[in-house]
Amino acid sequence: MCGIAGLTSSSDDELVLKMLGRMKYRGPDDTNVISLHGTEGRGHGTVLGVNRLAIIDPERGRQPATTKSGKLTLVFNGEIYNHPELRARLESDGVRLRTRSDTEVIAEYIELYGRNGLRDFHGMFAIAWYDLCAREVYLARDHLGIKPLFVATTKSGFAFASEISALIAHPEISREIDLRAVIDFHALSYIPAPRTIYLGVRKVPPGTMMIIGDGYARSESISPRTPDLAPATSYLGRKKQLYELLAESVREQLISDVPLGLYLSGGVDSSALAYLANLECGVKLPAFTIGYREDAKLFDETNYAKLVCNALGLEHRVVDFDGDFLTPLAELVRAMGEPHGNSSDVSHYLVAKAARDEGFKVLLSGTGADELFAGYPRQLALTLARRFEWIPSTLRFLLMRLSSFFAESTSGDHRPRRAKQFLRGFCKPERERLIEWLTYFHHDEAQAFSGEFRARIPEYDHETALRLALDGIDSKDIFETALELDMRTWLPDNMLQVTDRASMLASVEVRVPYLGERVVGFARSLPWTDKISGFRTKRILKDTFADILPAEITSRAKQGFTTPMSMSLASGELGRVFESRFAPEKVSRRGFYNCEFVRSMLDRHRSEKRDFCTELWSMLVLDMFMES
Repeated sequence: MCGIAGLTSSSDDELVLKMLGRMKYRGPDDTNVISLHGTEGRGHGTVLGVNRLAIIDPERGRQPATTKSGKLTLVFNGEIYNHPELRARLESDGVRLRTRSDTEVIAEYIELYGRNGLRDFHGMFAIAWYDLCAREVYLARDHLGIKPLFVATTKSGFAFASEISALIAHPEISREIDLRAVIDFHALSYIPAPRTIYLGVRKVPPGTMMIIGDGYARSESISPRTPDLAPATSYLGRKKQLYELLAESVREQLISDVPLGLYLSGGVDSSALAYLANLECGVKLPAFTIGYREDAKLFDETNYAKLVCNALGLEHRVVDFDGDFLTPLAELVRAMGEPHGNSSDVSHYLVAKAARDEGFKVLLSGTGADELFAGYPRQLALTLARRFEWIPSTLRFLLMRLSSFFAESTSGDHRPRRAKQFLRGFCKPERERLIEWLTYFHHDEAQAFSGEFRARIPEYDHETALRLALDGIDSKDIFETALELDMRTWLPDNMLQVTDRASMLASVEVRVPYLGERVVGFARSLPWTDKISGFRTKRILKDTFADILPAEITSRAKQGFTTPMSMSLASGELGRVFESRFAPEKVSRRGFYNCEFVRSMLDRHRSEKRDFCTELWSMLVLDMFMES
């Protein structure tokens, strides 16, 4: 796991070192830069650089890696879990390797089998390599977007890096804000690819390879080879297949030459991984859980996590949260490179930091299970809406109007807000419901933006980004569409961004076994009824581990890796900071917001008339980002 950066049509080593310096925490173990020759007589080349977090073969797996022939030089962020299998294939074809690292395997594999060899990689990656013979630079990102990769155009060529903050160290890359990205951020709490907060910087989309030559650049899609496992005809058989595939994915991802631990929330996702890791590893792995104070017990999952640890014999380590949001939030805002409105960033970072302080450089996470097996309330809402389609539209609108009188909660009980959101979506066609249930700042909340701001981009609104994503999904099945939309937007641009940035800021690598290629392929082939049955989400995952994990774990409702930020905004430190930052004179200076309406949102949140926690948090994060 590393941070990579580089330049094309350039030989400026010092600039790449400066870029790497902006993200040293991604690889504190080693920093290296190499300058490669370009076309003869032109005086331009390619510079590749890397900050290394040493996980596999710490002593000899240094980067950049050059193949034995000298034809290919590569830098790499991620892990290729099936590198022993790829190593064996290389050796059978006569390639003799010098290290045990996956980096050397990747370089030699691409040289021998070509760039289509990327399809054989099981893992997470952002790779950059220079091909001496073709005189081209290649940038590639894994098909799910587990590892980030950003690119920008310079006067002479391109710059790329693992983080936006590294790219904007380049003096030729503008910091001009993309106002459409500001709208997307408030609507979704994240900025979907390929856009970033800066007009001059773009995300390399998941499953994409860029080919950069002298005066040209083009993109190609890459994807893993199709898994050869068809789902069994019986539900019992499919449960058995899921267990075996998850066990295989965990087994692959336990490969490490440094200490390894677990994120454990106490939900079924992380608990199932804890069981399999404990079984496969043969040693008691430490499990890290965040704990909250007495007045925020609705967010606290330590009792469930303790139950799992007791049942499995794991070493349980609780990370106590003292209620200070601002210190970790300020660190995250500086590191993210763009605003990100998921408050679980703070929880993930605190757990990763505690794990690293105890000497652990690798953690397993349950990220991805909700997207694959339909674990979110909005996915259950699709099923409920289909069941009650017989209700006349007039009655639906009446119920929606009546729901506006319901009081909402700031204590962590989001059911009143979700009920209102469900009814708003229930009044719309099926595909429109997805947009309603995935966005914020709609209807009257849009008044939070100033008239001046809205006038600058009148044709763009809070629904535009998701509409574009939906247009690219041609499935006529609403359930399949919903899951595919999550896999294309919510997962790579929100959840995996949390997983990567928060952990790497603490110099910790997080692995996601649910997103192993064969698990993903199998989950996508399952019928909807395997995922949601009645009011049960993630049906097949819970049933697969029902006889293994405590019943309290497999039967409990989804809680999510959340924080008590709603309470802090209502009556704590965050509310006071928000009030100070959004004083009229400060709001007018920024120009984004309607101060009077924003202050009314805070007042209504405090009085529990409306739960504006996500909207207020997003505005606070953006304001902090603009000053960072």
